[in-house]
Amino acid sequence: MTAMPQTEPEWDELRREFNAACLKSAQSARVQIAHEMNQLLRRFRQYEKEADWVRLVIEGAGNYARQAALFEVQGDALPLRGCVNFDLTEDLRLETKKAAAFEAVLRSKEVVTALRTSEEVGAALGSPGLLAYLFPILNGSRVAAILFTSGKDPEVDQLELVANMAASALERHTNGGLHAQIAPSPLAITPKTELPLAQERRLPLWTDMPASHSALHSQAARYARVTVAEMQLLKPGACRAAREKGDLYVVLGREIDKARETYRQRFMILPSMADYFHKELIGSILEGDAAKLGADYPGELA
Repeated sequence: MTAMPQTEPEWDELRREFNAACLKSAQSARVQIAHEMNQLLRRFRQYEKEADWVRLVIEGAGNYARQAALFEVQGDALPLRGCVNFDLTEDLRLETKKAAAFEAVLRSKEVVTALRTSEEVGAALGSPGLLAYLFPILNGSRVAAILFTSGKDPEVDQLELVANMAASALERHTNGGLHAQIAPSPLAITPKTELPLAQERRLPLWTDMPASHSALHSQAARYARVTVAEMQLLKPGACRAAREKGDLYVVLGREIDKARETYRQRFMILPSMADYFHKELIGSILEGDAAKLGADYPGELA
């Protein structure tokens, strides 16, 4: 006995049910993320000791990345303060001069994507073939700590928000005697603003935009991060050579042109859209030095 074919109305009903299920799942996921973030923010506002703050950063990051580690900034040294799913010694101290990605975070005060090579992240964190995302945690104008994350498809937007919450908590905390290294000095706090100016500059550009616009900005930023990360993952030698010679477009012109055209068609459809791909090339591959794009680079999309 053969099965009767599905009629068109039956297929339409299945499609409607499937689409409704997908929408409900997406809405549930958004509600869950919002709930997690609200709970984390409340706990940050109530923390009393430095150890509490460190634990909250690690717990928050652990929700959105398989591996996370927090490093305090002490001049040229980066002592480990806490981690999850890493086999690291408690007394681990990285040196910024031997970890280019950490050095790039300190210089740019922006999120950095890097290969997990020993040259980029230090021997203890090295794992060839994998990517890492590094988030600065600001205290006024100073980078007080760096959140290091890795794993398959980490939620970069959520991780950046965790880092921003951690920075805001530092700024607003007044009991400096409990955390001598991380606590802000009295002059570092700007009393007339809700958040310090340096922290406001690090909020995503699309924070106050309409939902439809902010969604496209977020997608564009994610596309830029993923595309540039793939370049670093697939052609690490070329990226390294471009940094040394200052000619990224000569070395990776074909890949850059293809990514730029895709970006133009998919995202440069809003007057407010920024060229996040251009910014990611400079920040992640070239360590903040735009001159190393090379003389032949066609320039930022507008």
